[in-house]
Amino acid sequence: MKNSLKTDISFVVLSICTFKRPKIFSQCLETVAKLNLPQNVKVELLIIDNDSAGSAKETVENFKEQIKIPVNYFVEEKRGLSNARNRLITEAVNLGASHIAMFDDDILLPENWLVNYVNYYNENDNAVIITAASYAAFTEKPPKYIEKNDLFKCSTTKKTGSVRKDAASGNVFFPVSVITDLGLSFKSDYVFMGGEDGKFFEEASSKGAAIVWCNDCFNRELNGTDKINIGWIVKRSHYNGYSAAQNAIKRKQKFSDRIIYTVRQILSFIVNCLILPFSIILGFTAFVNMLGFVAKSLGRVQGAVKKVPLNYYETTYGD
Repeated sequence: MKNSLKTDISFVVLSICTFKRPKIFSQCLETVAKLNLPQNVKVELLIIDNDSAGSAKETVENFKEQIKIPVNYFVEEKRGLSNARNRLITEAVNLGASHIAMFDDDILLPENWLVNYVNYYNENDNAVIITAASYAAFTEKPPKYIEKNDLFKCSTTKKTGSVRKDAASGNVFFPVSVITDLGLSFKSDYVFMGGEDGKFFEEASSKGAAIVWCNDCFNRELNGTDKINIGWIVKRSHYNGYSAAQNAIKRKQKFSDRIIYTVRQILSFIVNCLILPFSIILGFTAFVNMLGFVAKSLGRVQGAVKKVPLNYYETTYGD
């Protein structure tokens, strides 16, 4: 029996949130302009600029003639990921979209990205929400210890058709019914912490919107010079651990379960610290990966103990 949330595709909105990244955003829009479009489906582009000054407007105007679909541009003055994404889904509903194809402003789209999503959605009766990998791409050739770092994935073991518990905003396709019928929005307590997208889709899954993986729908995340360094790897790994632990603690109702989880994170941190000096034997790439594990496990300890969420932008980028 067909899931009632799985509506027919008639109007897809390509949806992006952006904030003060004109160079990378321009490269993203270059790939949007080259997209092959599915037949008999209306397609428009929706851009939410989270800079109150509207700094992305000039970049958008420069690409309007190249992009072969209507472009809708809005400024969301209230800062934060949750606010920007909530404005995005609100405007998608206002436009009358049947489906949303969501990606970030640092994403490069293969030419058949949207076509592959539409085809797989139509072919798979179980797939309400479809997601796929965002493989690493770089603005310049990085050193090996960066290119091979675990944060910059270039492959996946996930299989097409496998069911997932959540998805990320960098690469996902879903019907607007997920918003209108389930009453979902991006939670305000994640506004600067990040992870609001994972929570959104986790809740959708729990309410019956099956999330299915499709390897043909991959895209690429463009990493600039701000990420091609050990400092960023350590900060991002620490943040990932911190936010993951905070989410895990929230899900545990019993005090004893929270204590057990915290003790496990402390033990994991100690073990990783002991391993770190010996990892250099396997080479500098292995050492940097292990350094990331140490930072992540430290983040998990702190996230399990502290009640205050981290501001992703301040802790990772300092802004």
